[in-house]
Amino acid sequence: MRPRPHVRPIHPGATVVRDSDPAVPMPSRHGPVLVRGLGEVGSAVAYWLFTAGCAVALHDEAPERVLRRGHSFADAAIEGFARLEGIGAHRLRDPAEIGESLFRAPTIPVLCMDADAALTAAPWRAVVDARPHDPGLPDGSVVLTSPMGGLFRTLLSIGAWVPRGKFVGMVGNALLWAPQDGVLTGLMRDGTRVERDMPLIEIGPPGACPFGIAPAPRRIAEDVLQGLPSPVGTGPPSRRSGRRPR
Repeated sequence: MRPRPHVRPIHPGATVVRDSDPAVPMPSRHGPVLVRGLGEVGSAVAYWLFTAGCAVALHDEAPERVLRRGHSFADAAIEGFARLEGIGAHRLRDPAEIGESLFRAPTIPVLCMDADAALTAAPWRAVVDARPHDPGLPDGSVVLTSPMGGLFRTLLSIGAWVPRGKFVGMVGNALLWAPQDGVLTGLMRDGTRVERDMPLIEIGPPGACPFGIAPAPRRIAEDVLQGLPSPVGTGPPSRRSGRRPR
């Protein structure tokens, strides 16, 4: 059993954790790094590391509760695959397969297992905890929260245009209506069990982009990458793509 790492904060939006034993052999001088959190910040950090040539994996114990799924790899945990700005992520349930996925797969593995299994699945050079951070609500956007606990249902998808007054979803017998015209930039997955006051729907202003890495998570990811111990922190990525996820 590998030792649990120590915590070292390097950014308000993320915490870096490093192995307590510096003598643990590393299978690559570029990682591996585990990023905890499948939201837009964790996904941006994983994207930056992967495109910089680092072996990286993602982990989240509640991926179905990610709101801005178009800005993240969260759908990979549920659907098996997701794409963010041209980079793919695939679901991985067996810790025994982590080695090959980290160093041979052309996509980022998303670990669907409990936290202890994920933290001990590989000799992580660093662990970045991006779970608690919310980069904030973009200007002109509004968020609808759950009026009660229950099952969230919706027929819409991220990227859809909604006029003011349109029915956008429901929790139990409580109906939700769009308070303004706009684009669905965030949407809880249909069928997710939610709690009272949990964010369910984000409506951005006309022209808002619901896909790709948003500016705030991008800045956080750049800062985290620079703050990681060398040679894991290798600077900004060398290749980028503007393609939207499938």
